[in-house]
Amino acid sequence: MPATRNRRTDQPGGPVSAADPVLPFRDSEVLRSILDAAPMRVTYLDSGRRYRFANREFYSFTGLCPEEVIGRTVTQVLGRQTALRTRPYIAEVRQGRMARFQGWRTYPTAGRRYVDSVFAPVFRADGRMDGYFVLLRDLTEQRRREEELGQRNRQLEEMLDAVPARVCLTDLDRRYRYVNREFCDFARRRPEEILGLTSEELVGPEVSGALTPFVLAAQAGRTVTREGWMDYRLNGRKYINWVFTPKRAADGVVEGVLLFMRDATELRQREEELAQRTAQLETILTSIAEGVSILDGAGRLVLCNRGFLDLYELPEELGCPGTPLQALVRERFTRALRHTSEAPNRPVETLVAERVARILDGGDWVEEELGPDGRWLEIRRRRLHDGTVILTYTDVTARHEAENARRAQRDALRRAEQFEATASLLAGVAHEINNPLAVVAAQALLLAEEAGGTALAARAEKVREAAQRCGRIVASLVASARRRAHRREEVDLAQAVETGLDLAGYGLRAAGIVLEQRVPQDLPRLRGDPDQVAHLVANLVGNAQAALADAPPPRRLALTAVHLAGALELRVADNGPGIPEDLRERVFAPFFTTKAEGVGTGVGLALCRAVAAAHGGSIRAETTPGGGATLVVRLPLSEEAGVDAATTAIGGGGRSSAPTAP
Repeated sequence: MPATRNRRTDQPGGPVSAADPVLPFRDSEVLRSILDAAPMRVTYLDSGRRYRFANREFYSFTGLCPEEVIGRTVTQVLGRQTALRTRPYIAEVRQGRMARFQGWRTYPTAGRRYVDSVFAPVFRADGRMDGYFVLLRDLTEQRRREEELGQRNRQLEEMLDAVPARVCLTDLDRRYRYVNREFCDFARRRPEEILGLTSEELVGPEVSGALTPFVLAAQAGRTVTREGWMDYRLNGRKYINWVFTPKRAADGVVEGVLLFMRDATELRQREEELAQRTAQLETILTSIAEGVSILDGAGRLVLCNRGFLDLYELPEELGCPGTPLQALVRERFTRALRHTSEAPNRPVETLVAERVARILDGGDWVEEELGPDGRWLEIRRRRLHDGTVILTYTDVTARHEAENARRAQRDALRRAEQFEATASLLAGVAHEINNPLAVVAAQALLLAEEAGGTALAARAEKVREAAQRCGRIVASLVASARRRAHRREEVDLAQAVETGLDLAGYGLRAAGIVLEQRVPQDLPRLRGDPDQVAHLVANLVGNAQAALADAPPPRRLALTAVHLAGALELRVADNGPGIPEDLRERVFAPFFTTKAEGVGTGVGLALCRAVAAAHGGSIRAETTPGGGATLVVRLPLSEEAGVDAATTAIGGGGRSSAPTAP
């Protein structure tokens, strides 16, 4: 049916003349305006499938004008193929029902398009169908984006399925929204059997509960990891590495958790087996010798045991395989530790090169070396056919000390024989001296009384005091010569200190040592042997005197005593060179001395420890503030100590002629 245009012919889809078919609605002019503005193609056709209306979007899409559309059929406007494809939907409309199609269509003018078409019937007041609307949305771009996204999703799923790790996505309720193939294989279920389940429903409350803190952290926006053993109901004990990553929506809000799980059970088991074998090997190496190191032909460390690191006090990182031998040797020089055979004025790198060459070159050998810490090491080197060098290290310090002890014992026996001979002479001399000394003391007392109030009174008093001091010295010498058994009586520590200083005081004055004494007279009394305590003080003072022999002036020695919690503590402090920390315990060992050969016997401090132990006490070495050594003797006030036979054999009330110096 030809269409005629009214005065608004310049507007496509505008109103037609009263003689032309019009939309069967009131306010059709308003409706036309609305439909022209709609973002979709809208057409109205009569029951004969002729166009009675088309909106602006339709004309823009087809490129046709109203004269080419209004009054024409679908076949005439869009072609026979379109008319045939839409016929089933028109049949539905003629039955009074709405019909819908969504899919790809090919148009003569626009090509292939993805459309969403709705066919809606329109009825007159008398119930007869007047025609039908066709509302069509072009979803081509959206559909293409969806297809591209779907293709990418399929590619991503294929990649995730190929990943040798279990991957899953859970929502905030911990329900599974995605699982990859590896995850399904581990769970022994199909994807559709897993999706929608909670983690607790799938793996059980134990596993789910163990992972809850990490899931909550990921839901809070953090990426967290966990690694360790886990017991699964279906798969048993597995070693898993988990990575929990927050899944964010387009607006950045966390909407789920992406979980990656790598099964490292076999690797972990191999590592544990290797660690076990390594531990067994280290145990075997430890039992072979105190220290073992194995080097390859290039001088790199292949293996070493704990004994080797401890012998040379090397840090753990230098015990790693591949460490160059140069680094091991250089570490010792870095800590200023040189063997006695290594000249201190030679360059470090020269000494390192010589030491490395000594170890790597040549044949098999056995040698002993004296370390900077005073220990003797026996080193055995063996070279294998492939160039590997095996070195074993044995601490033979005890053997050397035993030899020194035997020599010291022989010297001590020789001195004991001399002592026995001189003891008798000493007793006789002391007896002979006592007689005139008693006369001197008595006459000094009378002289002091007669000179009272005169200028000679002070001199007479000094003579009397000197005579009394000589008496005490003679009494101490007699007591030493008699080698009496231990006594148990009240001991005045202040008096014992005075007696000990009488024995060693002259040497202090001769050596120019300033003595400071802070021993209160009102200290509680000890139970023990006064002579032994006095000789303990004498040995400590003699030891300090020997330590100060080479020290620059001023040389100071301080004796202090205090009452502490049921015990008395005597401190003998000097400002000498001090005692190295690694030797503070060894200096109390019998026959250990840092003095030159033939100067000290190494029994002085050992005797002091024995006397302290015999009185239930102890002795230790400390550092004097400002430099030097402090020997601290602690003696309990209660009678807890017994008499040690070994102590009697060592000391017996006498004192060492050469106290050990640090």
